[in-house]
Order: sequence, then structure tokens, then C-alpha cells
Amino acid sequence: MKTLTSPEGLRDRYQCWKRGEDRELFLKAAQLQGKRPGYWHEFAQAMLDPLCDLQSITGAGIVIAALAKREGQGMSFYHQVLVGDYWWLTFSSLWSARQDVRAAVKSGQYSKLRLQVRQVAVLVTVGLAVGFLSKSIWLESHEWDLFVSGKCYRTHDVSPYGFAWFWIAGLCFAEVTATAQLLSDSISGAFDEIDVAHRRFEGWKIMRCRECAGRALDVLKQTPTGGTCFTLVMNLLKVVVYACIVFLSFVSRQVLSFWALGPGTPAVKTLFYIAFFCWNTADLIAMRAMNAELLKDQGSWGFGQVLPVVLIASTIFMAVDAHDRVKAP
Repeated sequence: MKTLTSPEGLRDRYQCWKRGEDRELFLKAAQLQGKRPGYWHEFAQAMLDPLCDLQSITGAGIVIAALAKREGQGMSFYHQVLVGDYWWLTFSSLWSARQDVRAAVKSGQYSKLRLQVRQVAVLVTVGLAVGFLSKSIWLESHEWDLFVSGKCYRTHDVSPYGFAWFWIAGLCFAEVTATAQLLSDSISGAFDEIDVAHRRFEGWKIMRCRECAGRALDVLKQTPTGGTCFTLVMNLLKVVVYACIVFLSFVSRQVLSFWALGPGTPAVKTLFYIAFFCWNTADLIAMRAMNAELLKDQGSWGFGQVLPVVLIASTIFMAVDAHDRVKAP
């Protein structure tokens, strides 16, 4: 008989938790078996949500300041690229903190209204960035003039024109799907079912791959004949085909996850966000260094520079609140 603390019950609850249906029950079961998460694990989880809110505000502030500057006094392509890189840094942070509304509501940590407000803030931030980045990419590609001041800068990024639109398309797709999920719980359930079906498909292909590999091993134990050699080759070919299908299916699921939508594999997603963060940071440093002699005094700060620095101070209050929440009985 399966119970909450039995191995079968824990496994079922964990599968539900992975689909974002019932995290609280899984945590309770783990606590009953003496497997309560450690202090730093709970502290990091408690910090993640408010940091997501902070990043959405920071990202919106950066883009709004850039929009006001570009439409008012004008802005060089160099500074528009910097704004885009700064926003992508905030985006990778808040996007990695994507949270299923239904799971958080069931856990009792936040009300549904609170989480919906968070999602709306993220959607507004992404929408503003899509508008700013789209116009910047189009202007830079169609109004480039080597003889006009403010339209030249040095960069090591040699990505093609269409590659930038690939990421913009991902943002737009994520914006539409997230809005649909926000308006209807049934749509969220449909996306969960699609992911479950995808995982089942991969599992079925892995099982078929193992079966063919087992048949090939059985053939090797027999006396070599023309028929057995043909059977061996066919089974080995099936193993290769099934393995390729599983690999491509896994890769496509990961790409879809960090491009626009989908849970993906947490370890792969984490590695991608780390690589994305490192790339944007290196790009920012390289651009500042390569264009230093071409720029005038860059010591003055605008709203877009001041806001993120000031908001850093609010992390102190977040850390204290997270500490109190974790230590509370």
C-alpha cells in the first residue's frame, strides 16, 4: 500500500513536484523521513522569489530610461547595445526564477493574486525590452552610416543579423504563452501534458534502444551465419537510430526550454544560464575596453545606472526576511 512516506508514494509525489503540481506534499514527506532541506537550500529558495521581483523592476527601469533617452536626446548604437546587454543580464536572472503559479498557491507560500502580479511585472518588463531591442536591431542594420557620428563602435560579436531576431522571436513566443497561462489554468495544464508526453516518448525510445542492444548481444552468442549477421547489423542500426532520436529529442526539449518555454532539465538549464551570464558579462567588459578611446567622458550616470545600484541595498532586507522565514518554527 502506497503512503505519503513510502518509497512509491515519495516517487509519485516527486513526479508531481517536477510537473509543478504539489511541491509542499513532497517537502512534507521528505521532512517525515528526516530529509528536510538544509539551511542554505531553504535560504536560497526564500531569496529566489524576491530577487525575481527585484530583477523585473531593474530590467524595466533600464529599458524605460533607455527609451526616454533614445526618443528624446538620441542614443548611439554603442549605448543601445550596452542597454541590451544589461537587460539580458537581468533577464537571465528573473527567467531562471520562473515559478508555476498553481504549485506556489497550493504550498500556501503566496496568494494567487500575488503571483499573478509577479507574472504581470515580468511580462511588462519583457514586452518593453522586446520593443526596445527590436527597434535597435532594425535601426542598426538599416541605418548604418560610417560617416555619421554615434553610429560606429567596436565589437567582437560577429553574430549574423537573423540570429538576433531568433532570440527576439523566443521572447515574443514566451510572452504570448505566459500570458495565455496567466489567463487560463487549463492552458498551463495542457503545457504540462505536452512535456509529460515528450518525456514518455523519450522513455519509450530508450526502452526500444535497450531491447535492440539486448538482441544484438544475444546474436553475438550464436554461431555466425548469414542470417545472424544480418540480424546483428539490423539491431545495431536500430540502436543507432533510436539513440539519435532520443538525443535529438532531448536537445530539442532543452533548446525550447531556454529559448522560450518548457521546464527542460534543471542541470542543463542552469549550465546554459551560467554560460549566458558569462557571455554577456564578457561582452560588456570587452565593449567598454575596445571603445574607451572613442568615447567622451562616461563618468556621469543616468537613471538607468543609478537605479540598479540603489536597489542592491534592498537585498539586505530580503536576506534578513529570508533568514527569519527559514529559522521560524
